Amino acid sequence: MVFNGNKSIYSSRLQNYMSLGLDYSPLPNTTLNEKFIINTRYDFNDNIKRYPTINVITIGTDFNPLDITANVFNLKTSPHRPTDASLFNHIPFYLRKLSDVNSFPPSDKYVLRKKIVINDITYLACYGYLIDDIVYKGDITKYANIDTDYVNISKVDTNTGEYLNPVLRDNIDLDKQPDYYLGTFFKMFFFFNEDELKEIFNAFTILYPNETLKRITEIGVASSIYIEDINEIVWCGIEYFIDVDYDIEDAVKETFLEFYIEVGNSEVIRG
Repeated sequence: MVFNGNKSIYSSRLQNYMSLGLDYSPLPNTTLNEKFIINTRYDFNDNIKRYPTINVITIGTDFNPLDITANVFNLKTSPHRPTDASLFNHIPFYLRKLSDVNSFPPSDKYVLRKKIVINDITYLACYGYLIDDIVYKGDITKYANIDTDYVNISKVDTNTGEYLNPVLRDNIDLDKQPDYYLGTFFKMFFFFNEDELKEIFNAFTILYPNETLKRITEIGVASSIYIEDINEIVWCGIEYFIDVDYDIEDAVKETFLEFYIEVGNSEVIRG
């Protein structure tokens, strides 16, 4: 299940650079490339303007009991700060001994690849998963009565022309106005097949052999620039932190895991 999420300040910074058409580069120590030491501070050595786009996710875990009070009626804020640049505890999508890689090759969807050593054995780890099933309709959605059990959701209709002819509001006292949200979101659909789930399960088993729970508790939705020549990504930064709870062992038994998440821009608006 998906609980909530939080946008990183680095996402807003990237959008500002894109809006102004300025030459962009990530701030130091804010990319997953730097965290995992994979093509860190990559320089294209040309004058072409490039901007990372949302195209990859990474997953993480913790071993704390699930807070069952976190639901639609009692929402919790994300444990991440907007300045965070990585998950708390990343789990690779793929983790195999180098001697096994030829027999069990990684999928082309796996990126952020690096060699790591565990108990004097060298493994290939892949911390990123390329995504391409993203839908953005461009609608503006209004969420009202957010302090009640039943949130009123409606689509903002711009066909009336009223927004090009604004009028002054009668009451602008903040303490007398209810909150509502305006948002424009995009939807990402995820489907992990049995083989992909077994690889995640295998990574859990190698990294945490004494832990019985194998749960994905957070997802980092990240933007990057994919370089086809090396089948790798650079300038990879997390734009959204998503709190989830998926038991990988249960998912393996079901032979698949599918879900979707919606992220994007939202703003608290005083009505």
